Amino acid sequence: MVTKELIFELMTGPSAETYNALVRAVVAEPDFNLRAEELDVLWRQFEAGDFAAVQRDLRGAIRLWIHNPEMHVLASAVARRLGDQVTAEMEAHFARCCYLGMLATGDGSLERPYQVARVADEYALLRHLKKSWDRQTMLHRDGRVVDAFECSDGASLHFQLPKADLLTGRALA
Repeated sequence: MVTKELIFELMTGPSAETYNALVRAVVAEPDFNLRAEELDVLWRQFEAGDFAAVQRDLRGAIRLWIHNPEMHVLASAVARRLGDQVTAEMEAHFARCCYLGMLATGDGSLERPYQVARVADEYALLRHLKKSWDRQTMLHRDGRVVDAFECSDGASLHFQLPKADLLTGRALA
């Protein structure tokens, strides 16, 4: 279960441990889905200028996306557009903590892949690192799925997803 304590720990001490604890809590939520697309919908609302709808819908989606830095980038942008500088700065800080925590989970190698909850988290980190990719491959390693990205600059980055039913997107115990 996602708790205020887990959120506070990440925001005050971003690390692999605090980030992974939050990701595990999100994945353990009964309505978690690996294939969820709420973040994409929210970005489309933002691009359409419907900031009030984004702010409203963020409240419903945040529990299952609390670990994703781009959710907080979006929340910060909406708050800034609506004139709430305090919330904008807090959300920007939360986004930085998520990126730092995510980066601390590994080094992107096959041996130490970054730990994520969804493919959307992979894309968030790739954008943060300013990486474009030519190819994405799904590998199976130790009973888990690892996504491998061949980046345009020659780098290879790997991300480990939680154990999940890839057809339904539901997490497995």
